[in-house]
Amino acid sequence: MFRWAALCFLFTAINLQADPPTKLEGHEQELYSLVFSPKGDRLASTANDGTIRVWKLADGQSTIIKTGTGSRTVAFSMDGKQVAGRFENKAVIWDASTGKPVAMLVGSDPSSDGTVMRVAFSPDGQHLAVGHQMGLVRIWDITTGKPIADLARSGKVGDLSRSITALAYSPDGKLLAVGGDKGLVVWNAGTNTVSKELAEFKTFSVEFTPDGKRLIVNGEDRVPVLQIRDTADWTTSYASSINESADRHLNKLRRIDDVRALGVNEKDEFELFDLQKLARTTIRFATPYKRGPGGFAISPDGKTVAHYFGGNQYAIHLQPLPK
Repeated sequence: MFRWAALCFLFTAINLQADPPTKLEGHEQELYSLVFSPKGDRLASTANDGTIRVWKLADGQSTIIKTGTGSRTVAFSMDGKQVAGRFENKAVIWDASTGKPVAMLVGSDPSSDGTVMRVAFSPDGQHLAVGHQMGLVRIWDITTGKPIADLARSGKVGDLSRSITALAYSPDGKLLAVGGDKGLVVWNAGTNTVSKELAEFKTFSVEFTPDGKRLIVNGEDRVPVLQIRDTADWTTSYASSINESADRHLNKLRRIDDVRALGVNEKDEFELFDLQKLARTTIRFATPYKRGPGGFAISPDGKTVAHYFGGNQYAIHLQPLPK
């Protein structure tokens, strides 16, 4: 069980007076990504050491999944029983408890599809969306292990042909947001047709809030770009400005719940972001490194953040978030 820190408020900063963070160790090379299971009892991590580790947060023990040359992406099924990622150039689904492969999803000509870059389970657990380096998004039927649709926009406005860098289903499963080197497109997941073209900058990550009312978009257009879109009409409720001072650019924003998100500014400081008031508050974590995190994930209950440094420190640190 995590030790919860007392909160001390000073001006606009929140200081977390805490013991050194809980630590998960085992990876031997640089980490790529983190994701909590839907119940929050497990954490999956990927690294350059060619493994995915599925950690039990109750005791810190992990199941090791070999991924060949390594997987930069990992996703939990909604029941938490399976994880998906990449093995060599193929998308694979493994049993989260045993690490044994459940399904290997291989197209008719995998060499032409490009390396698997991102994976995302549909909320109903029936489909897996797989984004490839060559810009293809393929939708797989998990029960049959067969592809049912290819989402490709070659030669059109919002073309994502270079590489798929972000995938996210809406909570109701009706929409699939697809980001790439050249933009962001929202697809109708039922008809596999374009619902809305939203942005033309390089998109690093997209995420719907749990109520489905907002879409958080992290990207880059010479400088870090942050957009928050209202999904009712796709209007922009917030957009970072190129006129902001360099240290105010906020990126890596991840939702905590329907009204809060957590991001990192250019000073490598964590900031809480109020999605309703569009206000920001600096958080000072007792981290074991001076620079900002290489990546982080937030537990489904919004109480814990898991983060890692992007250099030669391979531990994962878990800390409480302020209420």
